[in-house]
Amino acid sequence: MTIRKMAISASILSLLSAPTVMAQEAAPAEGGEELTLNRVVTSATRRDEDVQDVAIAVTALSADDMVRQNVVNTTDLQRVAPSLLFSTSNSETGGSTIRIRGIGTTGNNSGLEGAVGVFIDGVYRSRAGLALSNLYDVNRVEVLRGPQGTLFGKNTSAGALVVGVAEPDASGNSGFIDLTYGNFDNTRVTGAGNLAISDVSAVRLSMDYQTRDGFIEDPVNGAAYNDRDRIQARLQFATEFGDNATWRLVYDYAEKDETCCASPYRVLGPTAAAVQAISGVTIPTDPFDRENTLNRPPLETTDDWGLASHFDYDFGDISLKTVLATREFNATNNQDVDFGPADILNQVVDSTFEITSLEATLQGSMGRLDWLVGGFYAEESIRNINQTVMGTETAAFVTAITGGLIPIGTSNVLYAPGNGNVSNEFYQDSTTYSFFTHNVLGLTDTLDLTGGLRFNSEEKTGGGRDFVTLSPSCSAPGLPASLRLLCPRPDYESVVEEEEVTGTLSLAYKPSTDVMFYASYSHGYKAGGINLDRDATIGPVLPNGTITGTQAEINAVAVFDPEFSDSYEIGVKSELFDNRLQVNATLFQAEFKDFQLNTFNGLGFTVSNPGDVTSEGVELESRWNASDRIFLTFATTYADTKYGNDAALGALAERQLTNAPLWTINGSFNIEQPITSTVTGFFNTNASHRTKYSTGSDLNPLKNQDAFTYLNGRIGAYSDDAGWEIYAWADNLLDEDVHNLSFNSVFQTGSISTNVGNPRTYGITLKKNF
Repeated sequence: MTIRKMAISASILSLLSAPTVMAQEAAPAEGGEELTLNRVVTSATRRDEDVQDVAIAVTALSADDMVRQNVVNTTDLQRVAPSLLFSTSNSETGGSTIRIRGIGTTGNNSGLEGAVGVFIDGVYRSRAGLALSNLYDVNRVEVLRGPQGTLFGKNTSAGALVVGVAEPDASGNSGFIDLTYGNFDNTRVTGAGNLAISDVSAVRLSMDYQTRDGFIEDPVNGAAYNDRDRIQARLQFATEFGDNATWRLVYDYAEKDETCCASPYRVLGPTAAAVQAISGVTIPTDPFDRENTLNRPPLETTDDWGLASHFDYDFGDISLKTVLATREFNATNNQDVDFGPADILNQVVDSTFEITSLEATLQGSMGRLDWLVGGFYAEESIRNINQTVMGTETAAFVTAITGGLIPIGTSNVLYAPGNGNVSNEFYQDSTTYSFFTHNVLGLTDTLDLTGGLRFNSEEKTGGGRDFVTLSPSCSAPGLPASLRLLCPRPDYESVVEEEEVTGTLSLAYKPSTDVMFYASYSHGYKAGGINLDRDATIGPVLPNGTITGTQAEINAVAVFDPEFSDSYEIGVKSELFDNRLQVNATLFQAEFKDFQLNTFNGLGFTVSNPGDVTSEGVELESRWNASDRIFLTFATTYADTKYGNDAALGALAERQLTNAPLWTINGSFNIEQPITSTVTGFFNTNASHRTKYSTGSDLNPLKNQDAFTYLNGRIGAYSDDAGWEIYAWADNLLDEDVHNLSFNSVFQTGSISTNVGNPRTYGITLKKNF
């Protein structure tokens, strides 16, 4: 970070902290207790603490916060947490990426794990796509910014997303039901029921169901893509054994049967004329016409289930917490992968992820020392069956784009329908274990020193096998490499064995109960791995479209190195005017070594570690109870996230990363007004603004997204006495046109396809508590 940037950032922190001294002297406002901001609990240190008391940059949302801002699924979180950004390409399951401070790991490759770890109800989800869905019956969400490699361990080099669920309550029976209807025939039913079966035992059943029409239309057959059809359920049993032990057993299930994700053309290259001539369909020139003609719907079906046992025991001065969990996730993606009206290429991918994990922690205190030790163990299995074959018009397309140099008779032989990558399997078996400690030492009554270490061990064995390929173009003499389509690949099996120590060190100073300053250092690590893609073995062993080399060379090319991060933070957290106003700010700098880069080459993905990345900037978050009726929030992130100047980065060197806006600004305004003695009206609105950024991994200027602002709102009424609430809501009120991710159109030189954001949506929701 330059001296000038550091000076500006330090000045901002000083200005933010200055009012805290004056605030200590201020007399309590009338009705001050009623205006005090609610305390939001975070588990960022694996101890339930007030978010204002932890020396970590974290955005923590309570259940009420999410209701106020109509956060109903995981992707909605980015409009209230400015350092967070989600993006989806051709598949929500396999092509989703979560980024914090501009850093994330591009999906579409099951061998890659995210730089942002996802933990739902204390259980690690190994891929972003396994976690993206509706939020239902949750009690809090936390966005932990910066490396979390001490307590959360596995693959959190950029941060972590932590979701907590509402648990069974033995104190009484309760429940709720939410009914929503909106445009695009959006229908959603969410509910939960809590049954106390004794003084110490209870069960809780939570469910969520949603259907919605798609917003990408096919003008030829009238179909609508990017729809919703999903159901989720969670059944919990909780009990106490005496005064010291609690046990909670959780089973959850989720299912999707949707079309995701149609990707209209953004740029029409020289091959577009051939696509239009062969198909007889005119391609819209504006992707926000939201039209995309496909030869088959982009079907995506998933089923996901998990079982988790949470056992806690209090020994008095020491507490034990354990989480034993197993999960299985199955997905089928059946897509027209050229995303156009000509029948060129089709793909079916069947995926299965299985993971079993055990985590145990012991936590206690001795004098001024609050200590914690723990261990984590996980076994994961991945199986992908992949088929990518030529369509009925591949031959005609090749003849057209070559200007007839390859006559149709020859093309029909070289590119016959059904030929190509008929079938192959990608697989990986991995074992992870770690031991960690995290300790807080009170040096004085106002000064705390925190230190943590984690030893990580990773073992992975995986590769590709049983390649069944029928592609005569690969052996035809005289063809350029660009026309050798879906060529044979050798079987490969690679092994990764790694050990790494990660850790954190921080100092927190609280001159009063209302303000805290902190400085921290964290070292993070994201495991290396094996490229599970048909082009994994492309490298120095591919001279002329034919892979050669020894088996050891082929195996080695498929391996990519681990990614490391070193993060430095200076922050302040403050509560002003009897905790009616909270202002938190963080100055951060993070350096990522051997950044894992996933690159799409037109038909497959290659993974490399071409160089370094730096993310530096400032974050500000504030919450204000302006009166007993008005509540406001404001947050902003400035994140200068750039590639280094490594020669291996080529044209990417010293440029801002993909999907990494320089500025993000979020704000909300909430007002309530009594209508009668028992009914209160309310109005909520929130806005999220992002400056210009690139949506393509190659940083092509044609893939840039201009600055935009999402505006959302709710208006309605509720009655606490009667237990009901009704409101009308709207998302993307300004109907902003936004590109989520843009990529080179498959086998169509010069054309660019794009995944676009949702248009304006609106509806009405009725909630009843029991």
